[in-house]
Amino acid sequence: MKSSPSISIIANFYNSERFIPKLIKSIAGQSFRDWELICVNDCSPGNDQEIINKEITKLRISDKVKLINNEVNLGISRAKMVGIKVAQGDYLTFIDGDDWLAPDALEKLIKPALKHDLDLVVMNNYKILPCFNYKILYRSQVDEFDKVLRYPEIFEKYYINFFGINIFSVTYWGKLYKRDLVLKANFVPPADSISEDELFNLTVFPHVRSMMFIDYAGYYWRWGGITSGKKNDIWTSQKYLPRMLEIYHLRKDLIDKYNYNKAFKYLVIELKNILKTCISSLAKYKSSSTDGAEIIKYIETILKDPAYNDVKILQGDGRYRDDTFIEAICRKDALSVYEICHLDYKKRWRSRMVKSLLHILIYGV
Repeated sequence: MKSSPSISIIANFYNSERFIPKLIKSIAGQSFRDWELICVNDCSPGNDQEIINKEITKLRISDKVKLINNEVNLGISRAKMVGIKVAQGDYLTFIDGDDWLAPDALEKLIKPALKHDLDLVVMNNYKILPCFNYKILYRSQVDEFDKVLRYPEIFEKYYINFFGINIFSVTYWGKLYKRDLVLKANFVPPADSISEDELFNLTVFPHVRSMMFIDYAGYYWRWGGITSGKKNDIWTSQKYLPRMLEIYHLRKDLIDKYNYNKAFKYLVIELKNILKTCISSLAKYKSSSTDGAEIIKYIETILKDPAYNDVKILQGDGRYRDDTFIEAICRKDALSVYEICHLDYKKRWRSRMVKSLLHILIYGV
């Protein structure tokens, strides 16, 4: 007789007090009942532990829940790995502490997984704007819904999703993974929280031998929640670009490892776009100012990374022939990079204002 559950749901919490009841209620109300819920309280300074215990007791699901209280804050990925280590389910799915599932989400995921012995099932999701009571459907950009896909076709066709081509979400959540597959991939999470979802899937996806996209949205992702909308100085710190360059080299190594050369140009385009976005967020000052000069020196240091030598391949692409930003990168011209980004910063004032207003509406600060 089978003693382990079919699905282990791994939820990690950090300052999630307001959202815990809705999340746990959505799990308790699942039409598919053969699951365990692993709650990882990632050393939250709030009352997460108390609220989790209260909710699982009220809903009478204590026997289906494992609560882990980390003594130190591990961050998103390492907290998830703690959950994976204690998981007993044949399959794993993940949920962020401020999100929730539709009542039939687990059933929709597990049925094709069990029927076809799939390694991975991917569903659509809703992006929720709670302050406006509004939701947006995010649907995988595939033409093969509800069809069993197999290796090597799935690798050749869909691994590119993790190199800047938006086919389906690169997140942990919204998916059902075979647990043995995840253990085999042996993902080592980064110490920080930059692109950790994508790095996990970059590591796991090459091991997938069968999968299915289902044309169903059962995950509700709260925009402006714990992982998406918080004010984070990572974009304005000097740690961000060096970390993204590390990730660039890691992904480039994976391209070489799997001979997946068609992804290289897309990776370089993303590298260029990240540089422009990040520097534009810093380029508030005239280049002749003291602050502007300091940022230009920072750009000079960043452009020394050999990754930016790869941008030269875009000069042979007609779409980028007259792109002055690419030309500036290739010349290692930090002043021109800054001035282009400074103009971009001034053009985007409306977008920044809208984002600030949304943040105030959601957080009140």
